[in-house]
Amino acid sequence: GDSLRKEVDTLRNNLRLLMEAQSAVQTDIATTKRATEKTDVDIARAKEEKREQDLYVNRLTEEVQNLEEQVALYAAQTKVQTEENRSLKDAITESATELEVCVHK
Repeated sequence: GDSLRKEVDTLRNNLRLLMEAQSAVQTDIATTKRATEKTDVDIARAKEEKREQDLYVNRLTEEVQNLEEQVALYAAQTKVQTEENRSLKDAITESATELEVCVHK
């Protein structure tokens, strides 16, 4: 009877240890699952942030292109106006010279 009792006690102790180990494993699995879910959320958030940054960079790139086009347009207009001013100054100088010639005759 004593040896049977010892075997039953040993089996009960082994069962208790196995149940504790199983509980620990289940806790580890739950913790790992939560960490995985958090990582998935973090990855999704990072992807969304990258998408938003890409859109922002695209908007800035378009704005730079628009500003460069405006600068080129203003430069061209300024060149035309400078040439028109030069032509007007030349015409005024020529007229003034003709006027002086007329006055001195």
